[in-house]
Amino acid sequence: MRARLSRGHSAGAIAAVGVATALSHLYHAVREPAIHSLMVGVIVPIALSALLIGAGVRLYRSDLPTSGMRRVAGWTWVGALVGIVFGYPVIPYQAAHGITMVDVPFVVVNWMTTGGIAGFLIGLYDARQEQYRDALEAERAELEAREQELERQNERLDHFASVISHDLRNPLTVATGRLELLQEEHESEHIEAVTTAIDRMDTLIDELLTLARQDKSIDDTEPVSLASVADRCWTMITAPEATLAVEDDPTVIADASRLQQLFENLFRNAVEHGSTGSRTGSDDSVEHGSTSNRPQADDAVEHGGDGITVTVGALPDGSGFYVEDDGRGLPEDDVDRLFDPGESTSADGTGLGLAIVDGIVDAHGWEISATESDAGGARFEITGVETETAS
Repeated sequence: MRARLSRGHSAGAIAAVGVATALSHLYHAVREPAIHSLMVGVIVPIALSALLIGAGVRLYRSDLPTSGMRRVAGWTWVGALVGIVFGYPVIPYQAAHGITMVDVPFVVVNWMTTGGIAGFLIGLYDARQEQYRDALEAERAELEAREQELERQNERLDHFASVISHDLRNPLTVATGRLELLQEEHESEHIEAVTTAIDRMDTLIDELLTLARQDKSIDDTEPVSLASVADRCWTMITAPEATLAVEDDPTVIADASRLQQLFENLFRNAVEHGSTGSRTGSDDSVEHGSTSNRPQADDAVEHGGDGITVTVGALPDGSGFYVEDDGRGLPEDDVDRLFDPGESTSADGTGLGLAIVDGIVDAHGWEISATESDAGGARFEITGVETETAS
C-alpha cells in the first residue's frame, strides 16, 4: 500500500506541474481575447501542460518501479524550476533594450511548462537506465548463483566418480581374481553366470564414469579421419560375425578421444541391440571383420549382435556423418527417450551408451537424430560437423 501511494504521489507531482500551468494558461485565455495571442500564448502552452498531466497518468500505469517514478517526478520539478530561473531574466533583459513585455507572469509560466517537459524526459530516460541496470544486475546475480550451483554439482559428480572408481572397482577386482582362482579349481555353470554378471558390472562402472567425467564443452579439436577412428573402435567390439562397412572417409574436426568414445558406444549399441540381418556392404565399401582384445561376452548372441552389418559414411550434404545398421531397428515408442540416461531397449542394457553419445555430440556443438535405415535397422545422423575435404 505504501509503495502504491508512493507511485501515486510521484505521478501526482508530475501531473501537478501540468495542472498548475494549465490553470495559468486558462486564466491567460480569459484575459487575452485576441486570436493570434490566444493561439501562441494559450492553446499551445495548454497542450504542453495537458501533455504533462497525461504523462503523469501514463507513468502511474507503467511498469516503472516506485524508485524510478520518484526519480522522474524529481527531474520534472527540477526542470520546471530551472525553466523559471532561466526564463525570468529574459524580462529585464528585454526591458533594458527598450522592449516592454506584456503578460509577464504567463511568459514565466511558459518557461516553467517547457522546463517541466524537459525535466520529465530527462527523468524518464534516467529511470529507464536505472531499471535496465537493476535488471542486468539481477541477471548477473542469478547467473553467478547458477555457476555456484553448477560448481557444487560438479563437486558431487567428482565425488561420485571417486566412489565408483575406488569403492566399487576395488571390490570388483578382488571378486574377479577370486573367481578366476575358483574357476581353475572347479567347473560349474554358476561360475560362468557370475563371470557374466561381473563383466556387466564392469561395463556399467565404465559407462557411469564416462557420464560423470565427460566435459560439457570441447575446445581442443583436430582434423580426424573418420575411417581410421571407426576402424580402431571396431576392434573394441566383441561380435565376431558382425561386419563394419566404411562408405566414405571424410576428415572431421573433433576431439579424437571423444569421437572414439562416440563410435564405440554406437557400435556396441548396434551389435547388442540389433538383430541378425541379411544386408551386406556395398561393393565399394571397406569391410572389416570384428577382432577384439577384450573377452567375448557370453550373452552377445542373446543380444542378436552377430551377423549384423554396421555402416559408417558421410551425409550427402556434407553436414556430418551417419552410423547405421541392418538390425531390428528402433522401437517407435522409445525414440523420443532414446538418449535419456537409463533408457534401454534391452533387458541387459545399461541405458547409458546413447546418453554418453548425446553428451559427446552436445559437447562438440553438434546435433544427433535417430531414424530408420534403408534396411530397416537403426540410423544415427550427426549433423553440424565441420569437415575437411579428404586428400
